[in-house]
Amino acid sequence: YKDEISNISLNNGLRSVKLYMYYYYLMIRFLF
Repeated sequence: YKDEISNISLNNGLRSVKLYMYYYYLMIRFLF
């Protein structure tokens, strides 16, 4: 049960990191 929760939170963390990197990439594209 605990491992399942940690897996879900890990997946959410990876997804948010991907979104953050994507927005960062778009910002760089627009600024430079």
